[in-house]
Amino acid sequence: MIRYAFCLFALAATTLRSAPGQDEKAETIPASALTAAIGKAADSKEVTALAKKWKSKPTVYTISKSRSAHQWKDQGVEMHFKDNAVLVIFIYAANEKQEWTEYKGELPEGLKFSNTRADVEKKLGEPKESGGDNDTPYFASYPEKGLDIHYSSKDLKDKANKIHHIGFVAPSKK
Repeated sequence: MIRYAFCLFALAATTLRSAPGQDEKAETIPASALTAAIGKAADSKEVTALAKKWKSKPTVYTISKSRSAHQWKDQGVEMHFKDNAVLVIFIYAANEKQEWTEYKGELPEGLKFSNTRADVEKKLGEPKESGGDNDTPYFASYPEKGLDIHYSSKDLKDKANKIHHIGFVAPSKK
């Protein structure tokens, strides 16, 4: 399960922090710009425009011969590439471990990082796929929207579970 593997990588590689001193008046990136970058080449206008807005160089990790992850920790963003095309983009909420800055751009579907699982399901409906286990916090997939919502807790029944990060993927064909 590809989404499960991404979740494991993202959670293993990341903890987050709030944004002390980050310019609150910085340009807000619309969620549609993130969606538009999915499937595009690293040197495409969509991807290069995003990278320019983040203004810092990413830390790059090689996952395999054809896959890499580019992290902008100061922006709360992680982009995974496969064969030089964007496969998934993760945006992160703040949490108590203080390693990443919370993403300050627009969130999809009117979501807020303060939303609980109950709030998300009220806005997006019941997920088409969901999971989690003793090692992986609960996640919910909305393939028709191209979204994966990853939560903080491993409790599969916790409706008060807060968003940890959001993944943008290619929407499924209807």
